[in-house]
Amino acid sequence: MIKTFIPALILTHSIMGPLPIYAQEQNMDLDLFIESVMDIRQIPGLQLAVIKDQEVIKLSSYGLADLEQEKPVTNDTVFPINSMTKAFTGTLIVRLIADGKVELTDEIGKHLKDLPPEWHSLTIFQLLSHTSALPEILSGNLAELIGNGTDENAWQEVKRQPLNGQPGERFRYNQTGYAILGKLIEKYEDTSFVEAVNHIFTEGGMVDTLQYSFYKEQGLNSAAQYLYSSGNHLPTELEFAKIIWPAAGASSSARELAQYVITLQQGKYFDLEHLESLWSPYRLNNGGTEGFSELENGYASGWQVISRQEHPAVSASGGDHSTIIIYPDEDLSIIVVTNLYGSLPIQFVDEVAQYYR
Repeated sequence: MIKTFIPALILTHSIMGPLPIYAQEQNMDLDLFIESVMDIRQIPGLQLAVIKDQEVIKLSSYGLADLEQEKPVTNDTVFPINSMTKAFTGTLIVRLIADGKVELTDEIGKHLKDLPPEWHSLTIFQLLSHTSALPEILSGNLAELIGNGTDENAWQEVKRQPLNGQPGERFRYNQTGYAILGKLIEKYEDTSFVEAVNHIFTEGGMVDTLQYSFYKEQGLNSAAQYLYSSGNHLPTELEFAKIIWPAAGASSSARELAQYVITLQQGKYFDLEHLESLWSPYRLNNGGTEGFSELENGYASGWQVISRQEHPAVSASGGDHSTIIIYPDEDLSIIVVTNLYGSLPIQFVDEVAQYYR
């Protein structure tokens, strides 16, 4: 999520507050509700997909993908999804678990011998759930690497840094753990991380995701990304270094993310019994869970956990502008993709879900 990458800019937004819950009370049409949300939050363009009983029952696009070119969003528009990429990395790790190659509780030093000795006892689950206390491989507000900015120099530099506390003690959002997970995937898949994750895209029929992810290929279907500040939409493009591609760098659409969710829930990536490994939150040393907020109050294997009495859910979000929320008990999923950093769709997806309950 963008919290780690450009927090200073996000905190300047005047649209961060939660949206009042009024759509159902006023019997507002869903499309009108989405348009009102876009107006309140100054979102230029948005895609919505709703999955019920493993079928896409609504797929809609709204607004503009590019303000300068006045290009409308279509169902084919592809957006950067930033840290939602971690959900795919989690899927690859759980597939390794299903294949009997690793376990969540394995110490990473068992599999990657050349890591610093202080890191060897960190578990795979701690890396996935941001509870490892690893030092951060990023240095600035725009995803810059530490050191001189090259992948190799940043990797050598971060390995010299001390841990930031006791592993398993608390949630600290961190990209270094995902750089390590990328190396773990490459070891057991015997290929590059990109080739490994491309298998996920191919098996899910995610043709555009396959084309537009990681290498920043631009085309007619690419959406521009914006920050909203002082009454203006500022074009903002983040480039992610190759070493952190397991953490961020994919691009997709609501339609293809829906295909991923359906493929996952149909057990085509791995048997459904392994979803527990993907979606169960890490338990801290004190037995509790932590995440980004009171809503996202736990973190699992690349997925945030929304633990609550009514409508428990899991989510995968990126850039504070796009999110997948799956309500497993209801066989319902909502996907919202936007082109405005800080639009926080996770704050209004529950209202969208109310239309389908």
